[in-house]
Amino acid sequence: PQKITENKMSKKHVQFMEDAEGDPWTWVMGEHPDDKSIELIMEEEAREAARLLAEKEAQQLRLSVEAELTELLDLNQKQLAAMEAAQGPEHEDIYCSVAEVQERTKVPIVPPPRDALQEISLNKPHKVSQRV
Repeated sequence: PQKITENKMSKKHVQFMEDAEGDPWTWVMGEHPDDKSIELIMEEEAREAARLLAEKEAQQLRLSVEAELTELLDLNQKQLAAMEAAQGPEHEDIYCSVAEVQERTKVPIVPPPRDALQEISLNKPHKVSQRV
């Protein structure tokens, strides 16, 4: 058998309130007009537990949405960086000389479009215009 040593003294101490006659004072729930019924107390506890659970779920949802948004933003930034890297040499045009810009902006000389009557006159040796 185990020996219980009396050297260990418990630091816990319980003291009950006493009534006028010195007996322990007790309270019977429901006897006082201001007392809540056990059903009301249990309902309040259930509501508080539900509220705490809803807060916890909302916090978890906020964290998951925040993580998703952060991931999307990081992905968008990576895509933008990749697009900018791919377009890098083309955007270096701002560092060219005036002569290069003028050369690039020259309008190419395009012969005027031929009119339908001119086309017919080209076909004269074949006498196509006379038949039409």
